[in-house]
Amino acid sequence: MPFTLRPLKSFHPALENAADWLFPPVCINCGTEGSLICDDCLAKTSPLGSPRCVYCGDRLKRKGVCKRCAGRTWYFDEVRQYAIYAGALASAVRAIKYGHNFFLARHLTGMLLSAMEGCDWQVDLITAVPLSPRHERSRGYNQAALLAQPLAELLKLPYLGKAIRRSRETRSQVNLNLAERQLNVSGAFSANPDLVRGRRVLIVDDVYTTGATLNECARALKDSGAREVYALALCKALHSLETASIG
Repeated sequence: MPFTLRPLKSFHPALENAADWLFPPVCINCGTEGSLICDDCLAKTSPLGSPRCVYCGDRLKRKGVCKRCAGRTWYFDEVRQYAIYAGALASAVRAIKYGHNFFLARHLTGMLLSAMEGCDWQVDLITAVPLSPRHERSRGYNQAALLAQPLAELLKLPYLGKAIRRSRETRSQVNLNLAERQLNVSGAFSANPDLVRGRRVLIVDDVYTTGATLNECARALKDSGAREVYALALCKALHSLETASIG
């Protein structure tokens, strides 16, 4: 089913309405006035099809594990992404991550719901890939949490931002290859067993590149007793873009 961009109920509807009146929304990709992503740009965003590899989201003839993922150790049980990191979706990620576009993150929650269509996941709580305290203080927010919180609201599930945290600082993953990314985030996360033990956890991120960060998060969750861990990202970087500057 094609996705249609519809605004979700705002945390502060009066504030959002006032902002729209004072500063009419423009498409973050092409600049057309009227919506945060115009219909033309939205039409060019193609959702990923099925079936897919359960660990990276690559298209397969039948659901399973692709050759690229077969030799790796995975800790999450399955991943889903909405579409490829390109065009309007790439512009949206940058606008959320670097442009403080909180309203846009909330509007895009429906894409995460679309990505979950057909899943048989049973989830007890939702959390987000954490930033380090230093980076979160510098940026002022966690972009993955901006996506995860309204998703939890729509699914009527608890959002537990403290379920997982970064236990050490890591360098940016930008321009690192797979091996470097895995080493960079190895042991970088810890989970709260009081919050996750015996529970089925959905962890949300903005972009899935190699899966290294989400996998380490899942390892921390499983080590703390999580029963199952599912991963969800707004978009998926193409393999040729795995070292591009997407953060």
